[in-house]
Amino acid sequence: MILSHVIAVAVICTSLLPAGAWGQAATKPSKTDLDRRSKSASRLGRIARHGDRAVALYPDRLEFFGLTPKEGIDNQGNFTRGNEKRAPKVVEPEKLMWFSRPFNMQEAGGNFLVCTAGWLPKTSGPGPSDFCGIVTAEGTVVYRFPFQQKSPTSILMPLAISEDGKYAEVWVGRIVQGEDGAAPGAPREVLAWRHPDRLSRFAGPWKSGEPDSPALAFDSLLQGFKERKKAP
Repeated sequence: MILSHVIAVAVICTSLLPAGAWGQAATKPSKTDLDRRSKSASRLGRIARHGDRAVALYPDRLEFFGLTPKEGIDNQGNFTRGNEKRAPKVVEPEKLMWFSRPFNMQEAGGNFLVCTAGWLPKTSGPGPSDFCGIVTAEGTVVYRFPFQQKSPTSILMPLAISEDGKYAEVWVGRIVQGEDGAAPGAPREVLAWRHPDRLSRFAGPWKSGEPDSPALAFDSLLQGFKERKKAP
């Protein structure tokens, strides 16, 4: 598919589903949260630092921290203060956001486009199992895509988010079988959010069937993000 053929077909209301269907924003951890956190076997993926904020990424949660001017993060993901080093798991976060399924994510400028993997089984307890939205480094959910995933025919994957966190795209596809097993693919539609509450829908490369060159079509879709972001 050629990117010039990707056109906006509609502007739709953001209240297709009630907000409660998508889970809550990050909250200050309760005693129950901290106990669950201490017992979790999830391994730290990495820590993303943005100014005086840090976000620790685990398979089942996001943890949000504030940093003082004297605090830093080393290459191993430890919090540092002078010669002192502390692993993230022994530092109490300001906020926590749990997910009951694994999630996929794109990040830019301290903004996180997070979508749960609706085709995978639940791996943990409380927390949204069907969430796709923009989360800031402070743990605020600024937008949730009003779309309910239905595996294997309708799943969401994050495509990209702008540095200022005011424009983001996700694609709607399905589970396809490949050489390495089942995985999300065949993006037939793109949902594009523009701050504060505009949601547009675009035709995706697989809208009318598989394109002649799937790899080129998907690459064109990804490469065209910046141009679509500029559009009014």
